[in-house]
Formats: sequence, structure tokens, C-alpha cells
Amino acid sequence: MAFHKNETSEFIYLGYKKENQLDFENFKIEMTNTTSANEKMKDIIVDLSGCTCITSPEIGIMVRVLRYIQGTARMLRLITTPEIKKTLEATNILRMKNLVTYEDQKSFFEEIAKSKPAAKPSPTA
Repeated sequence: MAFHKNETSEFIYLGYKKENQLDFENFKIEMTNTTSANEKMKDIIVDLSGCTCITSPEIGIMVRVLRYIQGTARMLRLITTPEIKKTLEATNILRMKNLVTYEDQKSFFEEIAKSKPAAKPSPTA
């Protein structure tokens, strides 16, 4: 499957790999729906690790999302590959606020694990 969505209590995860034009259309619809859902103030994770390249339409929708969430606590978190990161660097999108990138899925999960508060010890009697 070239596109899938999963939602947790903290994040909205969008896995994306463009295999045909319909995949991009689904990605665009979900990105638009995700950002316009004002009641869901969750971070958006876009997993691009399955992509070999991205083009201006994908970058354009990410810029629109970043503009929409600018000034909020929401973040757009991109899981990339070295090739994808080079493309993003060339477009200057990485300078935008509310954007975090990760080199791979492992880096993303490690960062999230660090940010979770430690469990409080249970009171002793």
C-alpha cells in the first residue's frame, strides 16, 4: 500500500510512497483534512522513508500545512531518507518553523521515547 494513515492520542501518522498519481491525490486530501481539523491539535508525522524522491506537489502541500500550523504548538515531523533530505534542503523548506526532520524511523521513535515523561513512582503505604 502506497499511502496509509494511523492516529494515536498524540500524533497523526501518514505513511507515503508515491507509486501513482492517485497516491498523491490521497496524500493531498489527507494532509488538507488533517490540518483543517482544528479540534485535533496533534502533531503530524509524514513518513517519507519509502520514497525515492519527492516533487514540487508534495513539497507544496507540506509548505501549505506548515503555513497553516504556524504560530501553534503543532509540528510537522518528517521521516526522511538522505535523498529526500537533500531535496528538502534545496527548497529551503527546512528553514520553516514548526518543522522537525528525522533521518529514519528509528531516530523518530528514539526522539519520541526521550520526550515522554518518566512514570511517577507509586506511593508506598
